[in-house]
Amino acid sequence: MAVVSVRYNAKTALSDEKVLEDLVRNSIEQYVHSIRDVSNKDVQLHVQITRFSASASKGECGFSLHGTVNGVEILDDIQAVDVRRRHGVDRIEEAWLGNLLFLLFRSFFPNRMTKVLGRSVVSVRVERALEECLAGVRAQIDRSLGRAVTSDESIWKAAKWQAFALAIATLVIAVLVAWLHQIPGRDEVQVGMACLVMPASVFAFWIGLALLRIPKRFYQSDPRGRKLVKLVGVKSPAAIRAVGGGMVVVSLAFAVVAVGVLS
Repeated sequence: MAVVSVRYNAKTALSDEKVLEDLVRNSIEQYVHSIRDVSNKDVQLHVQITRFSASASKGECGFSLHGTVNGVEILDDIQAVDVRRRHGVDRIEEAWLGNLLFLLFRSFFPNRMTKVLGRSVVSVRVERALEECLAGVRAQIDRSLGRAVTSDESIWKAAKWQAFALAIATLVIAVLVAWLHQIPGRDEVQVGMACLVMPASVFAFWIGLALLRIPKRFYQSDPRGRKLVKLVGVKSPAAIRAVGGGMVVVSLAFAVVAVGVLS
């Protein structure tokens, strides 16, 4: 059973506070209901949204959390800030282009955060900060339920080493194929590029598969998984899996082209 109450208590005036409160409550309740390895789940939480602001270069979110999980008292303050790291002219150009593209996207595909803020152009950074706060709540619930830390980081570590080894092996094979299959008049620059594209494609393909294979919980509440999410530059398990799928498709396309050049 999950009873979650959410109250907006930040200084920033929003277009629709209730939408944000519903979004946070539903996200927490859905996570509790998704837990299958713990049969007895008595979750009673009250969340105060104490900080919530957005701009083109910064998104901030803060939760004050108290309640009980299976009789274990929870009292926590969770803060998250998503900040643009670049500076100078590059930062200005990135902000202008990024906000323009995001505004166009949200004009056709609005989401609930757009309704909360009442302006679509700056919601992406505060969405990331909000997701980090929700991840903190999920981690707190996991600890209170006594759930073991996931071992899924081993999948990611193994995938990185495997991808590196496969890329080196592919580079050696591509160079041998190019050397044994020399054709008079063939553009050697294209052949050299193909020899480099092949291992890069294999590396990206294997990493993309790993991002697709890692279980959702690792991205949702494991601190190591959250670091990976931020490293990729997205805010949710669905987004990181979309990135992984994109890497698989694009790497396959490049590999096919490279094979065509070498054959």
